[in-house]
Amino acid sequence: MSEPLIALVRQPYEEPQVDVLAPPWCAPVYARMRGIRKIIEAPFSHGRFDLPARRALGTVLRAENYSRAIVLPNTWKSALVPWFAKIPLRTGYVGEARWALLNDPRKLQKLFVPRLVNRYAALAAAPGKLMPAPPAPVLVPNVANRSAAVRTLSLKTHRPVAVLCPGAEFGAAKRWPPKPKTSAAGSRWKISETRAPAYRSPDGSPHEIMMRIAAGPVRAAAERASGRSPY
Repeated sequence: MSEPLIALVRQPYEEPQVDVLAPPWCAPVYARMRGIRKIIEAPFSHGRFDLPARRALGTVLRAENYSRAIVLPNTWKSALVPWFAKIPLRTGYVGEARWALLNDPRKLQKLFVPRLVNRYAALAAAPGKLMPAPPAPVLVPNVANRSAAVRTLSLKTHRPVAVLCPGAEFGAAKRWPPKPKTSAAGSRWKISETRAPAYRSPDGSPHEIMMRIAAGPVRAAAERASGRSPY
């Protein structure tokens, strides 16, 4: 969701330097994005305030002399590191009343901007300026990594491969309901006879959505990876 924002931030500069502070589980995705100089893995556990760790990281980052920070999560604690780092311009949505931590606060108009990708892209613009149209996201593939995944999962690449990831990092509240995901898999199969691996959670536990996909119109094509892929 944030790749179009990063692309917009890079555009005005000849040699932009964009660093990303992100949790370890999404760092590999940022590693596939263009123009990112460095990925800093956040040492905080999900849901923990951990003020000393945030202060310590912010203090260390002062040496980087960043000119701007764009804070994507809406939580109060997520704006602490840029504040401790004394970054001069700190942009983000007001969220949890973060007036003291952000000096470029934006008010989110949820009804007018329903898509998360557009909300993120809007933060690239100066205050009061028109929202830029987010470009199509681009990820740079790692060829060796891709080849290893194809071998591990025994995929046949003479047809298109659609990878369905029905799980979510933080449980059922953050993932698509079973019906739309199953419908999407069936539509994709009908259009192009796409080969569609359906992934379960890494521990191999049964997954409601995957089981529905396997029992639906793509039963003959769906493959159960069951945590076999670390990619």
